[in-house]
Amino acid sequence: MTVVLALFLLVFIVAILVYLFPLANVVGNSMLPTYHEGEFLLCRRVLNKHTHNYKDGEVYVFRAPYDDEEVRFIIKRASFFIEQDGVKYAYLLGDNPSESYDSRQYGLVSCNYAVAKVLRVINRQV
Repeated sequence: MTVVLALFLLVFIVAILVYLFPLANVVGNSMLPTYHEGEFLLCRRVLNKHTHNYKDGEVYVFRAPYDDEEVRFIIKRASFFIEQDGVKYAYLLGDNPSESYDSRQYGLVSCNYAVAKVLRVINRQV
């Protein structure tokens, strides 16, 4: 019984860690030179989108704020945040303006779309 309990606890702890610290895969060149296509990023999930301490200049993963069946998530740097009627909005920019589809095209993005804050690169491409 103790082996089953230990295994259950291990699976539970791993599931919690994977939920709290998801990995994001970089697709495309919009974040060059900071992040390269194919890299995996360790992130910290944004649990409360309304009270999270967002900071200008940090990189976040957002659900795509536009309809595209192929693009479900975007990785962008937050240029600034504003609050309107109790809802926070972010102005999101790619580090590579010539390759980035970002807030310059689709405008401010509700922080309700925020998924996670990028912490660091797991596997650096050379």
